Amino acid sequence: MTDPAPELQRAVDRLTSSIDQLRAELVRKDVYESDQRARDAELQGVRDDVRQLATRMDRGDQQRAADRRLILTSIIAPVIVALIMLYVAAQVGGPA
Repeated sequence: MTDPAPELQRAVDRLTSSIDQLRAELVRKDVYESDQRARDAELQGVRDDVRQLATRMDRGDQQRAADRRLILTSIIAPVIVALIMLYVAAQVGGPA
């Protein structure tokens, strides 16, 4: 009859090796998952920043449009009113 001790020892060694390999793989998965969560959080932060910048740019565009309208009405409107006044004065005969 053969001695079962060497077989048992090899089985224990294989199990130990398998456990060590699984433990190393588990740690790598944990590190990977935590890295993935950190990357997702950072990406979400970048998305939020881009959204805020887009909102700011839209507000800036709206403000520039409002400024152009204000400039147009503050410069062009008085000129038009003055021309109308001159036309009416010319039609009526103007001040005597």
